[in-house]
Amino acid sequence: MSQSEIEACMNDPELALKKLELLLESVNNVDESVANPAIESLENCGAPRGEHFELLLKYLNDSDSLRVFWAATLVGRLFDDGFQAAAGRTQSLQELVTERLADPNLAESSKEKICWAISSFPSVDTSLRAVLVKLSANASPRMLRLIESALSKA
Repeated sequence: MSQSEIEACMNDPELALKKLELLLESVNNVDESVANPAIESLENCGAPRGEHFELLLKYLNDSDSLRVFWAATLVGRLFDDGFQAAAGRTQSLQELVTERLADPNLAESSKEKICWAISSFPSVDTSLRAVLVKLSANASPRMLRLIESALSKA
């Protein structure tokens, strides 16, 4: 995706949603003239659609913490917008975020955003709840607020 294509997405949320995968790929570009417009496009695109759910699962499992951060942001927006995943897919999402929250290599900011997203889930299963409780033992004040919110909404 060229810099001009990414810049076009900044003010066109529909275009940004059509190019969501390319924007997620671009957020960690070493060239800030590519990364910054990609991030701004994701900030401005609003809630993704249900058709993006599998793509967002893919990026929640990415090795790059910034991509995970943005995937979690978009998952939270998706559920806040009333998305209802099929039961099996909701279970897959909960298993994935449980694994990611336990990952010592994932950046704290990405874990915070995952906790924020969890607060929009319709429910939290036992395994995810246990990981959240475990995380709360050594959490920063910000993370603790996010965990408490996630646990209270479940």
